[in-house]
Amino acid sequence: MKGKRSSLLIISAVLLVILALVSEWVYFSDFEYNLRTKRFNRILAEKEAVTDSCLNILKSKIDKGESITSTTKSELFRTIREQEITLLWYLDNKLVYWSDNSFDIPA
Repeated sequence: MKGKRSSLLIISAVLLVILALVSEWVYFSDFEYNLRTKRFNRILAEKEAVTDSCLNILKSKIDKGESITSTTKSELFRTIREQEITLLWYLDNKLVYWSDNSFDIPA
């Protein structure tokens, strides 16, 4: 009986050590880094696509010489606000428009 207990204790201790080594290897490997950054990269790509489409709509209207109606502007900026995207519009090295007041913009 005592021999079974000690062998069971040794086997479980060895398994725990192996499990700890494997979890440390996974945590510090590239696999863990890729797992953490995969979601961030996906969200960033989605935000870039939304921003791209909104800016392309604005650019096409400006290139055609059309005036940007308040309805079009409000729809585009509502989409940008909903997606939590920040637009900074610089003209002659001066900030003329920003879409987010939640952070300070350096001079």
